[in-house]
Amino acid sequence: MFGGRLVAYVAGVTEARRLKDWITGTREPRGDVEDRLRLALHVARIIAEREGKGVARAWFVGINPHLNDESAAWLLREKDLSKVGKQIVVAARAFLEQ
Repeated sequence: MFGGRLVAYVAGVTEARRLKDWITGTREPRGDVEDRLRLALHVARIIAEREGKGVARAWFVGINPHLNDESAAWLLREKDLSKVGKQIVVAARAFLEQ
């Protein structure tokens, strides 16, 4: 749904090749990367179910008024998940209620 580049961006890695290492089990993601990716997938599925995959991807990369004009992808990459995770879920629900 996102493609390797966006997944790598959210994961905070510079090479999409690192994703293959995680998929094959050659390496494990460090820190909270897996949790960030799981949250991204959860929210993307919620949006895609109602609006389609393209809308879900656009929602993640677009500036979001419910997230202080930041994108969900940037917040997942740059901020503490324990502080922004719930905000992202609430913003997704608000988007779907419009």
